[in-house]
This record gives sequence, structure tokens and C-alpha cells, in this order.
Amino acid sequence: MVEFAFFVLALALPPGNEPAASPVPPRVYGFGLPAQAQQSRTDKPVLQEPAPRRRKRDWLYHGLEVNYALLNALDLVTTFSSLAHGAREANPVAGALLRNKPAAVLIKGGITGGVLFALRRVKKHDSTLAYTTLGFLNVVYGVVVAHNFGVYFRLK
Repeated sequence: MVEFAFFVLALALPPGNEPAASPVPPRVYGFGLPAQAQQSRTDKPVLQEPAPRRRKRDWLYHGLEVNYALLNALDLVTTFSSLAHGAREANPVAGALLRNKPAAVLIKGGITGGVLFALRRVKKHDSTLAYTTLGFLNVVYGVVVAHNFGVYFRLK
């Protein structure tokens, strides 16, 4: 289309009144831009590659997760040890569960993993809630483990 417009313009000019020719006549491509303009446009990338993203590691949150898992494991170990030395479980549901050790370990591990998985999903939307909940659970299980140790050492 642009080439046609230049052709018509060249026919409209009388032969003696041609414009002064530049040393290198601009070649016209696609959208009517001279070759030099198109060349300079193609030299620059339209979309630059994004800088490689470093994974942001949240050491505090990971530490809380590990602490929560360890406190759950310690709760189970201290409960089994206390029961072996003559203590009794005050919670009847947990008491029935603790009679079968492999099932208790699997259920406790599944619940712990499920809580951590759910809190990871919550953290994507509301990190303050995830931090607060995980911190609270760590405090609660810390108190439970401390109580279990107290019971164990009283009975021993």
C-alpha cells in the first residue's frame, strides 16, 4: 500500500522537478518505515528476558515448621514413655488411639503434615495468619511436651 502511494507520487511529479536524491535512497519496508528505522527497531529486543528469579527462602517460617513437627514427635514419644511407666491418658479418644502405636504414629504424622500443608496454602494468601497460627501451635505443643516430661520424671 505504501509502495503504491510512492509510485503514484512519483508519477504526479513532473520529470524536471524531482526532489534532490539523498546519497542512499531509503528503502521502505512493511509499515512505511525506512530500512534504517526498521533495522534500529529490530536491534532492540521487544521483550527482554526477565532476570532470573531467586527463590525467596523464608527461614523463619521453615524453622517454625520444623519445630512444630519435632514437637509433635516429642509429644508422641513422651506420651508413650509416660504410659509405659504407669501414667494414663486423660483424653479417652487419644487413649483408644494410643493402644496401637503404629496407627498412632501414622495418624499423628498425617495430622501434622496436613496442618503444615494447609498452613502453606494459607500463607500464600495471608502470611500473618499463617505465622501467627504456626507460632501459637508451637507454643501449645511446647507446653504439652513440657507437661509430658514433668509427668514422666515424676513417675520414673
